[in-house]
Amino acid sequence: MQEITELVALSDGKPMTSSRKMAKRFNKRHANVLRLFQTRIQGRHSPEFIELNFELVDYIDAKGEARQEILMTKNGFIAMATKLSGAEEWQERFIAAFDRLSEQLERMAFTLWNRRLALETRDATSLAKASIGSHLMLDRKKELPAIKAERDFLAAEMQPSLPLH
Repeated sequence: MQEITELVALSDGKPMTSSRKMAKRFNKRHANVLRLFQTRIQGRHSPEFIELNFELVDYIDAKGEARQEILMTKNGFIAMATKLSGAEEWQERFIAAFDRLSEQLERMAFTLWNRRLALETRDATSLAKASIGSHLMLDRKKELPAIKAERDFLAAEMQPSLPLH
């Protein structure tokens, strides 16, 4: 997991990496990675591809000065990495990290949705029983707080919150 977050992290719920991470791992100067984006990506890819896969953001460097970096999706990363020479080992590791993080998000969502479905089924069954008679209505009143608490818990858990770098 440590290597995943060193290479790829969530940004607005999507697995992303940055031009600084790419520069560090590919042993390149960050300025050169930014220049590569400007000269070999922006001019050769459609505006739609650029908009979907790259985001120019600011960060504060070690001197406290604002600098720019590029956040990129897996497809954006692949477009950039194929333009860098001597980066084959790290290309594979970045792509694997994107895939692992995506798989983790899918597994988490699948498990939580199954639990949520079971909860909603239990709630509907309880409600149906309660409509039959007053004795069952009392059972419903007893079950309802636990159902509501579990629904709130699952709703909170279904929101990804992996560490950002």
